[in-house]
Amino acid sequence: MSRVLAALDEQGLVIRTPDPNDARGVQIVLSDEGAARLAEVRSHRTALVARRLARLDRGQRATLMAALPALEALLVDEDD
Repeated sequence: MSRVLAALDEQGLVIRTPDPNDARGVQIVLSDEGAARLAEVRSHRTALVARRLARLDRGQRATLMAALPALEALLVDEDD
């Protein structure tokens, strides 16, 4: 994890500051550049999914919509 954070820090995508409550720790926040990059990636992925969904016919989209509750159930941790 620290290698990933170091790379993100080097790219100016996150800001690391000492944790005021724990001298051993650091707090990580997105920089303005990191937030902009994240928004760009999310926008790109949303557009990609929209293009792929547009290839489905009405029946396929209805089937997919009907399956969403079951797919969401797979994402829930049983300890929640």
